[in-house]
Amino acid sequence: MYSGEQVLDGRVQVTVTNTGAYDSDEVVQVYSHNSLTAFRRISLRKGESKTVIFPINSAMRDEILVGGCGFQKEKLMKIVL
Repeated sequence: MYSGEQVLDGRVQVTVTNTGAYDSDEVVQVYSHNSLTAFRRISLRKGESKTVIFPINSAMRDEILVGGCGFQKEKLMKIVL
């Protein structure tokens, strides 16, 4: 589950929580202008949450989309910059 999105000091952060029954990995992806611009793989234990931070660069204007591997575009979290 993705939550707690914030834009602070040239960075975007989002909290990822493993709501499943098992430990797992997640690939957090950031899209700008319909292109993948950043990603980070994280490991989460069952019930664990982690905050992932990405720098915002000059190519990221107006809004970005954040989600995990396998997310459909319409289900990505929209963050207005």
